[in-house]
Amino acid sequence: MKKTLLAAAILAAFTAQAQAQSTVTISGRLDQSVARETSASGSAQKLNSETWTTSRLTFSGIEDMSNGLKAGFFLEGKVLADVGTTNLLDRESYVYLKGDFGTFAMGKIIGYASEVDAYTNTTEANQGKLSTDGNVADKTNNSVAYTTPTFSGFTGQLTYGFGETAGSSASNQYSAAARYTNGKLKASVAYGKKNSATAPITKLSQSVAGLSYDFGVVKLGGGYIVVNNTEATPNDKTKGYYLNAAIPFGAFNLIASYQKQKNDRGSAYDGHGYLVGGEYKLSKRTAMYMTYATATNKASGTFKVTGFAAAEVNRTNTLTSIGLRHSF
Repeated sequence: MKKTLLAAAILAAFTAQAQAQSTVTISGRLDQSVARETSASGSAQKLNSETWTTSRLTFSGIEDMSNGLKAGFFLEGKVLADVGTTNLLDRESYVYLKGDFGTFAMGKIIGYASEVDAYTNTTEANQGKLSTDGNVADKTNNSVAYTTPTFSGFTGQLTYGFGETAGSSASNQYSAAARYTNGKLKASVAYGKKNSATAPITKLSQSVAGLSYDFGVVKLGGGYIVVNNTEATPNDKTKGYYLNAAIPFGAFNLIASYQKQKNDRGSAYDGHGYLVGGEYKLSKRTAMYMTYATATNKASGTFKVTGFAAAEVNRTNTLTSIGLRHSF
């Protein structure tokens, strides 16, 4: 009897130890497209690595410590398959603790505050969301983040980035964001500030809100953003909005978006852009797509649709792509 009890105790100990082991996952996606980019410099044919979405390699792990408490890590970097290189961990790299209290994370984190337009982007394409100069909480180095549990569809997040400059608040930043999901409805709002990297210290603030709804026959989304840089440059407040739509036809998805920005310094800083395209899902992991995107700036505008090599003042850039996307 004693031997049986001892064997059971040893088995229970090994079982508990096995349950506490970390599970590590390697995943990612690759996006390659043949593209033609036209700008004031002329036209160029390219093989791009991330037209529809960002190509990435992800390492993640989680340890279940029982009683609802979990610890884990997330490491992710950009992959440029067209030239065979990777910027390992340049996207995110953090460790976290998760439980009934929410999630506490430390490292390099992409915060909710920078993902409002992506969260409500019905096209699911990079070019279907805003491109701004605010970037508060976007890939923030030396940051901590607390994410609440979900209450009746609401989730909140607070982030803080340490500038790590002795005797100065240079590069410090913080943000607060909230998300709401209720069936086919998605909404998100955020506010954040960050200090300049050099003296004299000025503050850049960003306010953004987004909303989307899936009507079945069409998904509609939109959002509004204000990037306030008036502490550094008088009247430098940029206001932008986006509207996007996706119409599904079985495995085919037709997409379109329109974006516009205005600056309080005058119409010379205005810009706008639009996207039309479609994707065909060959499987759950693989899709082919076509896109046509354009951005037009006034004399001093710096607006660009994601995927353009650079914004050009007083110019129109266009990017036409045919690509293949695969997740693994």
